[in-house]
Amino acid sequence: VGRADTGTGTLFCLVIDELTGEPALLSNWHVLMGPTGRSGDPIIQPGNSDGGRMWFDRIATVERSILSAAGDASIASLTGARRWLPVLATEHVELDETTEVALGEVLRKHGRTTDTTEGVVDGIGSYRVAYNVTPTRQENRWIDGFKLVPKNPANPADLEISMAGDSGSCWYNPRKKSAVGLHFAGEGDPLPGSEFALACHM
Repeated sequence: VGRADTGTGTLFCLVIDELTGEPALLSNWHVLMGPTGRSGDPIIQPGNSDGGRMWFDRIATVERSILSAAGDASIASLTGARRWLPVLATEHVELDETTEVALGEVLRKHGRTTDTTEGVVDGIGSYRVAYNVTPTRQENRWIDGFKLVPKNPANPADLEISMAGDSGSCWYNPRKKSAVGLHFAGEGDPLPGSEFALACHM
């Protein structure tokens, strides 16, 4: 999913908006809002990078967003143009709850670019990420959340657990069927042992 005028990210999952009681989609601020966005803007699926077209693929309208220590998140109300199912893609998993993250926990996500990947939580804290907050200004923001690394920290197979386009993915515990975090960043280091992903708390 994404805006018609920017790149493409991942739909975390479909949620129920507590303010309206209606289904909505959840992703990142930098996927659905970004430096030029505002409430009421249209969201398309597939996103612009994957050939989405405003006049044919509009599925939602941006409602609310945050970019703060609490997270990088945005919610958009569905237009009713598409039918939907209350499950995550690929595995058709229906999440039953949200849970707090735990060190050493193995989580899974489905991203637009890397598809299905797993990671181990090896850090919980506040992480600094550079954001384009206006079209001409970039700022560092501290986001509370957690860090995931490959199951084998040396990463001899050079696995990519996140890449550009995966932003907005749901990190979840497949055993508990619980949503744990909202993916918002990763690294671009070519060294296999430097691989990591960042998620904010659900």
